[in-house]
Amino acid sequence: MIKAKLRNRESAVADYTAVIDMPGAPADVRAMALYNRSLVYSAMHKDSKAIGDLEMLLELEGAAANVRTEARRKLVRMRRSSDRLEQRSANGES
Repeated sequence: MIKAKLRNRESAVADYTAVIDMPGAPADVRAMALYNRSLVYSAMHKDSKAIGDLEMLLELEGAAANVRTEARRKLVRMRRSSDRLEQRSANGES
């Protein structure tokens, strides 16, 4: 989390990925790593990766309810933003 706050995003993604891929990592820890990695991806404008992480989190059994709730909220906001951008693009707006 410190690396993400310091905007060392690539390194933060690598650390979160290591936690997500860690054999035997508790589901709640993996869920938080997925959520945090999605935030970093979003900050990097890699929305499809951010959305993928949020969707993976929502499918993860054992994730805490509050993390699931925040993931759903973030996913809704990202999809709305994406829809607005697509609509602007279709209308020839920049």
